[in-house]
Amino acid sequence: MKIAIVNTWAISKKAVGGTERFVMDLAKSFADNGNEVDVYMFSGNTHIEDGVNYININLFNMVGEADEYIVQEAFGNFETDKSYLSLAEKLERKINMEKYDFIQLNSLLFLEAWKDKKRIFSFDRCRAGRYKRRSR
Repeated sequence: MKIAIVNTWAISKKAVGGTERFVMDLAKSFADNGNEVDVYMFSGNTHIEDGVNYININLFNMVGEADEYIVQEAFGNFETDKSYLSLAEKLERKINMEKYDFIQLNSLLFLEAWKDKKRIFSFDRCRAGRYKRRSR
């Protein structure tokens, strides 16, 4: 199978955060089981590690690594549907998901992205409360 994983933060062997470690372990597990895996990151270095392609989409056209402040500056504080839709539109222009069997999304920030595709979400239950969607 061809699997895409989309993550907000840069991933490398030096990454110590829980999100980064989770994505690295998940991607390696998929690859070890014979799947083709591409991990898309908002920033960071494009590289191949443990049979996984880590791809910097340079979402913000910047040098360096994106952080939550840069995401909020670009898309708002995600208290309205407009923030989710704006991020989804930009991601869908940057990443063509047609070749993938499914997409693993590592944040509720991606709620509006690739809605016509097979998607799996994983997120930290403790942080999920801050992504409250207003009713339409």
